[in-house]
Amino acid sequence: MHVNSLLQILGHRLSVFNRIYHMLDEKSRTAYLNGLVLPHLDYADVVWGDQHGLTTQMKQFQSFQNRIAKKISKGKMTSAEALTSLQWVPLNARCFGHRCCLVQDAMKGEMMRSNLP
Repeated sequence: MHVNSLLQILGHRLSVFNRIYHMLDEKSRTAYLNGLVLPHLDYADVVWGDQHGLTTQMKQFQSFQNRIAKKISKGKMTSAEALTSLQWVPLNARCFGHRCCLVQDAMKGEMMRSNLP
């Protein structure tokens, strides 16, 4: 239910972006994504990102990122080329990075506790 709600929110964000992107430079278009879209994609991705029942939704999220990358780059290129030119990481790799940071933080916490007298 949370993921479907998130897809609806992102759909609204994309609709707004489609109406204003031609008035923005690349820096502003990127700031729109970084401020109003990526936080929604990153929120709890460690929890629901790898669930087998959400494969379709994860593909929709990636498709969403691909479409917005193509709009921001304003070039005639594939979505993979747009992601590369903007130096964006695909969502599954972002999720993996978030998971690694979570594990690293947990390990640091364990090390700190084991060093207590």
